Amino acid sequence: MEDTVTDMDMDTGQNSTTVPRTRPSQLLARVAGACNGLLLMGLASSSVMAQGWGFRPHVSLTGVYTDNVNLSPSGQEDSDLILVGTPGFSLLRETSRLKLEAVYDLQMLAFVDDSSANRVNHELDGNMNAELQPDFLFLDATARMTEVNVDSRAPRAVDNITGSVNRTDVQAYSISPYIHHDMAGYATALLRYGFEWVDTDGAVGRSESNFVDAGFNSGRRFGFLSWDLNYFKRQDDRTGTYDID
Repeated sequence: MEDTVTDMDMDTGQNSTTVPRTRPSQLLARVAGACNGLLLMGLASSSVMAQGWGFRPHVSLTGVYTDNVNLSPSGQEDSDLILVGTPGFSLLRETSRLKLEAVYDLQMLAFVDDSSANRVNHELDGNMNAELQPDFLFLDATARMTEVNVDSRAPRAVDNITGSVNRTDVQAYSISPYIHHDMAGYATALLRYGFEWVDTDGAVGRSESNFVDAGFNSGRRFGFLSWDLNYFKRQDDRTGTYDID
């Protein structure tokens, strides 16, 4: 899969806002403030972990020099030094009936020569699987925030530092309750509903998807003979383009 909006799938998704004229010293001050906040969260995380939650704050500060910050053609290159501060945290909760994983990063970019390119990016990768009622009712949910390339014909960036003019924010969320039940070994029943929402910050519009997945399959009591009956329906409503049913 190409890293473009037109070829984007539902598992990608980040929100970004433009921050004008942030100086490197201001970035360092912001990262320092974020570090203090993470330190306080880290001190509090011991009590959180004692309650069964795993919380890990983290932070990084790097400097990147590039001789072609906009991925321009030969002879039109511009160089720049970029300071990148990235505070964030990971969250984990796992029990016999719940698994929750989330990683969040706040990426702050300060361009020394071109402060108008300064950005703050939100990056999130979250998953949840819950068993609401044993051997019957379940719930899955996801949350994604990231950035992808807009036009595959334009210079294609591999990160948020170079070629940012061809990048756009993507947010993607999904929730899917479903019934999954073993009928005494004779059959297994599945009935799932799903809702998915993707927003590309106006680059190619927003999409909303609804789907139903149902099935009956032969259970463990069947030997060489097996059978199944399945039904699937999905509807994608897209702004600015055609819908799919």
